[in-house]
Amino acid sequence: MGKRAMNNDADQLILKVLAQAFAGLGVSVSQAGLELVANCVYKALSISSRNFHTAEHVLSLVDPARPIQTLAALFHDLVYYQVDLGFCAEAYEVFSPYVKQIPGELFQVRQEIGGERAFGLALAIFGIQPGQVLSPSAGLNEFVSALVMSQKLGAYLPEKELLKVMVYIEASIPFRGMDTDHSGPCATLAGRLKNACEQYDVALPADEQVETIQGAALFANKDVENFAVSDPVAFLNHTWKLLPETNTALRASGSYSIREYRQALQHMLSFLCGLDPATIFRHYRGVPAEAELRQMQRFASQNLEIGCQYLTVKLLSVALLEALAVATGGDAPAASFLGYLRGEDAQGLRLEDFLPQVMPSPEADLSAPVFQLLSSASVDHLYFELSKSPFSLFVYKMLGMAGVRQYLEMAQGMFSGQLSAEAFLSRVDKEIVSAIARACAALVLSRSEQLDRFIA
Repeated sequence: MGKRAMNNDADQLILKVLAQAFAGLGVSVSQAGLELVANCVYKALSISSRNFHTAEHVLSLVDPARPIQTLAALFHDLVYYQVDLGFCAEAYEVFSPYVKQIPGELFQVRQEIGGERAFGLALAIFGIQPGQVLSPSAGLNEFVSALVMSQKLGAYLPEKELLKVMVYIEASIPFRGMDTDHSGPCATLAGRLKNACEQYDVALPADEQVETIQGAALFANKDVENFAVSDPVAFLNHTWKLLPETNTALRASGSYSIREYRQALQHMLSFLCGLDPATIFRHYRGVPAEAELRQMQRFASQNLEIGCQYLTVKLLSVALLEALAVATGGDAPAASFLGYLRGEDAQGLRLEDFLPQVMPSPEADLSAPVFQLLSSASVDHLYFELSKSPFSLFVYKMLGMAGVRQYLEMAQGMFSGQLSAEAFLSRVDKEIVSAIARACAALVLSRSEQLDRFIA
């Protein structure tokens, strides 16, 4: 099913899988009740700022044979504060009595929990104390999503099933290493589940607790399965969709500046290069199997390495444009220097139309995966770039990976303000600066005279 069809049918698909999940748990819910829950989920996932954490992503995680996983899938991304720049009104109404915002885009859990079991269970499963301060980047979204889930499903599901869904949602908090006691996230979660069942007298036998943690581990792994794909292009396609979610300026197609684009690439490169493959996937008591876990980690390591190389080339390419823009009048819309995306009729000029054809330098490894990615027509760059990366490919052919890294290290001085744009450009090979400046002069006519001084 195409993305447009998915978007149009998402509300009905959510309703369908929700009904299947209830039926799988032997729960009967009226059509009106189903629609109320489905509409809440659909509205939250349809906020315009979402580009990756959408209904399409959520529906890719459901499993008709696993109703708890399906319910967790529907609710685990319901709240995403930093992407939505706030909260869906219906979700906020549910959790605002329990969590309040304090200065600094932080949130504080209320001090008293009274006799509200669902709230107490959520605190126990997430390891949160009354009065604790939460950050959107450290579990807030999943915690309040679990609170909304409990309120929306509490009238229909037995308490132990609600508890299981909470466990699955907690497990989806990504990229966590060992706790201070050297327990992995799932082992820690298992301890919390055991304590919650004892404290609140929830009838969940030990073997069912183990099965719940194992199922939660599989769900968490499916949520980040794109890290373990065998095709780096597919990995980058997913990664690229996160850019507009995590960088507000890029949501306005065609109007973001070169510097804003560079900063977005910088953030993504820093994130990927700092990510430990060992923190991506979950496991508990042999699930998933050790061989499968190692394979996922191996693919993730390869994807991160290739992705970092790819973004390194992209970042230097944009840095060169930023330097030329700043040196000739200041930062400018990225579309002015790159050209606008071509439609199916292939109209409109692009920067690469004015770049010379060059023979790859000896330093450029044409067998390297990064070269294949830069040459690929399969990388979907949405509205940020063409499906190919001819400008970045040009830079890579001229410099090779070692040269790219060398000049990007110099560019860090420009990014931090310690080096002027002119000083940075003076340190870059004159042939590449001249070629890019000539192409920019042909495309950005209003700055052609200023750009001439960089053309050899």
